[in-house]
Amino acid sequence: MSLYHAALFLHIVGALGLFAALALEWAGLSNLRRARSVGQFQDWAGLLQGLRRVGGPSGLTLIISGIYLTVTRWGSQPWIILGLIGLVTMAVLGAVVTGRRLGSMAKELSDEGALSRALRGRLQDPCCCCRPGFGPASGWES
Repeated sequence: MSLYHAALFLHIVGALGLFAALALEWAGLSNLRRARSVGQFQDWAGLLQGLRRVGGPSGLTLIISGIYLTVTRWGSQPWIILGLIGLVTMAVLGAVVTGRRLGSMAKELSDEGALSRALRGRLQDPCCCCRPGFGPASGWES
């Protein structure tokens, strides 16, 4: 197997891993919006924090193998540049918009019981929990 084929394989694996992370993020954010208790919130927030182990390495693999493939075989194509811009935009928006809001919500949690009305209202904010992106887990801690 040539180096090109190995890089192409890693590129496809990185893309699949990134799509898996996006699917898990979507499921986590959707269920987080339905959380009614602190325990439910913490369970789904834990899933979102675990995305670092999937999304980060997948994105890095995708970028590194993509750069190699671009330099060695594909050349500078407009779709490659647009794809890289889209990937970076998703990462930044995930960390800045979703990540910060969920981080501030996690700090407001009480010990146990039901979520406060204000916190449930913030969970329904479309900017917080409805957009799939690359990293609410990359910008907040519970």
